Amino acid sequence: MKKKLLALFVICAFAISILAACGNSGGGEEAPAGSGGAAPAGSGAVAPAAESPEYTFYLTRHGQTVFNVSGIAQGWCDSPLTEDGVAMAKQLGKSMADIPFDKAYTSLSGRAYETAEYIINGRDIPLIIDKDLRETHLGDLEGTLPGTDTRSTERIMDYEGGWHDVNGESMKDTAERVAGAIERIIAENPDGGTFLVTSHGGAITGYMDYLCGYHNVAGGAPGDKWNEFMATWKGAMPNCAVSIVKYKDGVYTVETISDVSYLGDLAPAPGE
Repeated sequence: MKKKLLALFVICAFAISILAACGNSGGGEEAPAGSGGAAPAGSGAVAPAAESPEYTFYLTRHGQTVFNVSGIAQGWCDSPLTEDGVAMAKQLGKSMADIPFDKAYTSLSGRAYETAEYIINGRDIPLIIDKDLRETHLGDLEGTLPGTDTRSTERIMDYEGGWHDVNGESMKDTAERVAGAIERIIAENPDGGTFLVTSHGGAITGYMDYLCGYHNVAGGAPGDKWNEFMATWKGAMPNCAVSIVKYKDGVYTVETISDVSYLGDLAPAPGE
């Protein structure tokens, strides 16, 4: 009886060893489909870090307005797009049709909002108003100050003073406002994306200055893009000009300032 039990024990042990060997064949457990071959927990292997999100902003000035034609600096007041202004905005819509905008953000001014609508052109893209994308506030001089007036030029050049003495803003105020709006867009879209931002000549120019111009927050000499803009356009950003800024890993990169190529035959020449 003892011999029979011993023999049975040996047979069972041998069978168990064979099953164990079969279960371990192939060099280990295969990662489940879709797992990317991630190492099992506790294996000591480090999973690859997720790629940080990237943001692309197409900052676009509104189309030509009635006040633009008459030489009145608009600020927070508003005037409608001219026929040419509508044509320019529609042309942007055609030229930008293949850009996969995730969302569009616009100043609350009608001229910027309408420009954004023409660019989106019926696409299923959320259009969000942000008041901080408005133009520089001209205070008591709203709607009365000719854009070519010497007083206007002097105030613009006074980066920190600007229109403070007439209850308005400075270019510094505007630049910081727009910077805050861009930072909110980044915070509200943690996965990154491509965004249309319709705003104003002074607001976008101030923001470009903030990033890479004479008063850039990083300090040092102005960047090449800024110098090219100043040499070409003398700081006067034309209607429907597009400036592209990218953001990734805490770094802003200015790719273009005041690009009018999207306008095709409607693009103005410097000095016009």
